[in-house]
Amino acid sequence: TPVYNLALGKGTYIVTLRLDGAPDISFPVTLKHGESKQLMIDIPREVPDGMVYVPGGSCMVGGAQSPYKREYEADVQPFYISRREVTNREYIAFWLTLQDTKLLNAYMSRVLLSRGSNLPKNAWNRNGKPIAEIDLDKPVVGIPREAAQAYCEWYGNRCGRPCRLPTAEEWEEAAG
Repeated sequence: TPVYNLALGKGTYIVTLRLDGAPDISFPVTLKHGESKQLMIDIPREVPDGMVYVPGGSCMVGGAQSPYKREYEADVQPFYISRREVTNREYIAFWLTLQDTKLLNAYMSRVLLSRGSNLPKNAWNRNGKPIAEIDLDKPVVGIPREAAQAYCEWYGNRCGRPCRLPTAEEWEEAAG
């Protein structure tokens, strides 16, 4: 960088920025017919272990595949996101620290094990031992939003930095 007057046709591109002494930063850029863009990207000197830096910017959210939102353009501020989703093993470690019986019950992962079933089953027992169908290294599912938020707070306290769930717009930007 800087790169000037790079002629690209309409489409979506993945741009990767490399700077000595800093992590590579990749992000999508979409160009419409005849559109030009000027990008200014802050590159952090380091990224916490297990995290990815998302530089933010303008992104398309929703669309034909979304049952809830029509497609619109959103402006997303830069953020860090975990490289992968929280596993059952990681979530159970948090769950086992809970002292309140109501929270243990409310924050339990409940899973549907067969197609067409509407009776969810607890994913593990009171000692944190998973049922046979649960893989400890797969992402945790079947928990309420409040449980995911509580996990973020617990994890943030353990790693010494604030952690939270991504917004819908951040999730789409990171997935891009």
